[in-house]
Amino acid sequence: MSDRSSGDSLGVAISSSTELGTVQRQAREQLARGVALHQQRELDAAVLAFRTAAELYERLGDRVRLDRALSGLVLCCYELGNYTAVLERAQDWLQLARELKNHESEEQALGHLGNACRHLGDFERAISYQTQSLTIAEAIGDRQSQVAILNNLALAYKSVGNHAQAIEYLNQALLVLSSDRDERAEVQVLKNLANTYYSQGDHGQAMLRYERLLSLALERDDYQSAGQVLRSLANAARNLGDFDRAIAYCKQRLSVMRILKDLRGEAQTLGTLGVAYDSQGDYSKAIEYYQQRLAVVRQLQEVTLEAEVLGQLQVAYYALGDRVKSNQFMRQRDALLGSPEEEPSAEQDHHVETTVSVPPDDDSNNTAVRDVRI
Repeated sequence: MSDRSSGDSLGVAISSSTELGTVQRQAREQLARGVALHQQRELDAAVLAFRTAAELYERLGDRVRLDRALSGLVLCCYELGNYTAVLERAQDWLQLARELKNHESEEQALGHLGNACRHLGDFERAISYQTQSLTIAEAIGDRQSQVAILNNLALAYKSVGNHAQAIEYLNQALLVLSSDRDERAEVQVLKNLANTYYSQGDHGQAMLRYERLLSLALERDDYQSAGQVLRSLANAARNLGDFDRAIAYCKQRLSVMRILKDLRGEAQTLGTLGVAYDSQGDYSKAIEYYQQRLAVVRQLQEVTLEAEVLGQLQVAYYALGDRVKSNQFMRQRDALLGSPEEEPSAEQDHHVETTVSVPPDDDSNNTAVRDVRI
């Protein structure tokens, strides 16, 4: 963007009143088009429209609408994951917002700069920008943005290993939310808080938050989220050595996967249950779940997964002392893969390790579609 401090002269930029009217119309159309394309999730096209609107409004010297165009441009670049472009455009937006003394835009531009820096691994600058953004949000009483910024500050501190500071900011965000009912934001913050406790190794505190997340998910019949949270609860319980509770969560997740008709999730959960009983020496129960898993995996028609389950059944039957059954599954596996394997020995590990999974952290974008005004 060019230098705006002198306030562009319309006489220099535009030669006639007819051209002025044409440019004003084009600018309005491009801004409206950008908003519509963003709502339709056609982000690349929206970027082009917002960029064109910004260039036209700069030419017109209309700094208020230029602010709106830059807001939309930065938002779309962020949602596209083009963080380098966010840094460039948000700096332009920040400069303009400060010239206009538009504190809301200044706060949002700083927030985007902080998020972009965090995604690019520049955590020191991320924390600096977000801290500045938080100061403004508190000053203007923007509680919605306060929650978003506190959440994003927590993610930045978690990224540098400062879990205690991350937890402090997330608890502050929940405190703000306690008087502002926003379930979507509460879910986001709770998930990040649970994940942070999990990463810190405080699985008991993590489970308290995951339990709340599970309750919220089931209240709104969000079985997809419930399944993800139940997997995290099972992992946390297992890490605490509470295997009975871990198994109970897995069985609950299995029911959810079946409601969703998610064959892959069902197969994964059946495998986890098999492994859990296998590791406790209850080979008959493990075999029961492995057999169910085999039936589901065959519906998926994935040779690698089927071979894995056949291998699980082979070693589970061997551990149970049933060499005949063990050999039967070994031959099935050999026929499937086309390569013979040795019979398992008594010392061979008879279970596979499951993957520990927690939900991904959520960042908060404190610029919403409603902020792009025409």
